[in-house]
Amino acid sequence: MDDRKPGNPLLVAARTRLGWTTQREFVAEYNKCALRIGERTSITIRQVRRWESALPPWPREYAQRVLGELFGVPLGSLGFTPPAPYYVQKSDVARVQEEDPVLRRTFLQIAGVGGADLMTEPWGRLSAALRSPRVDRASAGALVDRTAALFAAEEWTPARQLYPAAAGHVDQLAGLIASAGENRLPLTVAAGEASALAGWLAWDIGETDTARSFLRTAMAASEDAGHPPLAALVLGYASYTVDDPRQARKMLVAGQERVTGPGCATARAWLAAREAEEAAASGDQEGAIRALERARTAYDYADPENEQPWVRFFGPARLDSLAVSTLARLEHRDLEREAERAESRLGGNDAKIRAVVLADVAAAYAQVGNLDRAAVTARQAATATTRGEATLGRQRLLDLVGRLPVRDVQSRELGEELRAVLG
Repeated sequence: MDDRKPGNPLLVAARTRLGWTTQREFVAEYNKCALRIGERTSITIRQVRRWESALPPWPREYAQRVLGELFGVPLGSLGFTPPAPYYVQKSDVARVQEEDPVLRRTFLQIAGVGGADLMTEPWGRLSAALRSPRVDRASAGALVDRTAALFAAEEWTPARQLYPAAAGHVDQLAGLIASAGENRLPLTVAAGEASALAGWLAWDIGETDTARSFLRTAMAASEDAGHPPLAALVLGYASYTVDDPRQARKMLVAGQERVTGPGCATARAWLAAREAEEAAASGDQEGAIRALERARTAYDYADPENEQPWVRFFGPARLDSLAVSTLARLEHRDLEREAERAESRLGGNDAKIRAVVLADVAAAYAQVGNLDRAAVTARQAATATTRGEATLGRQRLLDLVGRLPVRDVQSRELGEELRAVLG
């Protein structure tokens, strides 16, 4: 086996999506492409291993041309970061703390941790950078592209694998904000988005305190940048971390108020559909149906590929899935029809999204008594859940297991099978 455990999941995901599952295949395709475009320099597996390490070196000019031809995306989307003139060091952060005690207290309030711990963590360094007075130009484009690529990778990359890259990206951006000059605003937004994603991934792997710290810092970045859509993202993610559906619903309503302008239709649709789900969970049938209608209306105007990078996951199947979940909680007469629609519009890629959608559909079939279809769909959901390490998919399936009638032999066997697969 020539592949080592990857430290650059963006490049690994990009080549895997093109069908190059091993580093050896990547080398072969790279070298063929180099010959085709007139680059005479080839690479070996050793070079690929460096590129797929946790700190990939910035490719040389000839390699940049070949990689651009192969993947058709900016290098930042492949996990590469250009050399930058300045990064915040622990000594710099300590000096800021000593010089500004008010600033230090602000950091503590944002992250909710002790000062010594705060400044050694990525969210702490981002909080410091948001208030630092130094300005200078930095290479921003590749870093913004990389933030978008991390969100794209989240759709199919297990959280445990992607989390180090997201947290490292927050750390990297934090070091550049202070010296970004005219690029401070886009870098602050990108850093906030990356911090929100890191918080979501931390929650996904069970690191709840870390998740809250990242999300709080992302909200601080939104306030610093004056960028309401970023606050909406944070509120959307945070709504999954609370147990009270009424509290979650308040977050989602507040999130929708921050994405009322043009270019935010997908975000509005996502947050409204989530509100419908939480309204149904709290027993508000009328409110749930109204929120679901708002979500569908907003999605009529949605353009996920050209809006915020964090809404690209929200396709028709995910909207259908939230509709299924909502109608299931309401025991609505249209549940089975909605489940069939969601299943028919589900694509074959993006394992984590597929896991959630199939789990919702399976639960719907079980609820209306169609146990044969529930069993088939639940098994498909379990496969997608284990492949993508999808926490939401796992939660949905475990909820389904808890609702299966224990007196029915088929249901009991399905429940035992799912428990064994999910662990």
